[in-house]
Amino acid sequence: ARKAAGWSCLASLKGHEGDVVACKWAKQRAQGFQLMTAGHDKDVKFWAPKDGQLAQPWSALATYHTGHKEALSECLWVQHGELCALVTSSGDKTVRVHGRTGKNLSDWVCCAVLQGHEGSVCGCTAAVDSEGMLTIATVSMDQTARIWTSELTLAELLRQRVKAGQEMSGWSMAVLQDAKVTPHGGDQ
Repeated sequence: ARKAAGWSCLASLKGHEGDVVACKWAKQRAQGFQLMTAGHDKDVKFWAPKDGQLAQPWSALATYHTGHKEALSECLWVQHGELCALVTSSGDKTVRVHGRTGKNLSDWVCCAVLQGHEGSVCGCTAAVDSEGMLTIATVSMDQTARIWTSELTLAELLRQRVKAGQEMSGWSMAVLQDAKVTPHGGDQ
């Protein structure tokens, strides 16, 4: 393995079954974890080092099984005041919004499944505005980017806990058809 000048590997986190495809740092320690990872095993894992020191051994604090049918491509932590949501995208052509149901990092429920892409969803981003409205942008191998909005605030969405059979309930979508995604990540 090549070592970049001036850099060293502090820790290696192992626990996913298969490839690890996304990671996000926690914005605040109050979230209960320091790093979140997503893998081809369709799970999101929450990690923290012993005693909060990055060079200490790390352990997986919790594993959440997302319910996706294919490998994950992205995981996002969405925070608005005291509310938090998890957004995941997958090769199963969907994006899922998950709401936390308890204090443990493994206590989640799927609140919405966004369907409409014709190819694997290879990434997503999300934002909550000052009124608490959640907007999600996705990119897919179907050569489109899509913008998703809910008629419900994040608080209402998490409170309703929409079942998988009602996944599109209350959502609208705009398709950006000129935003093509290639396997190499370049514009066509």
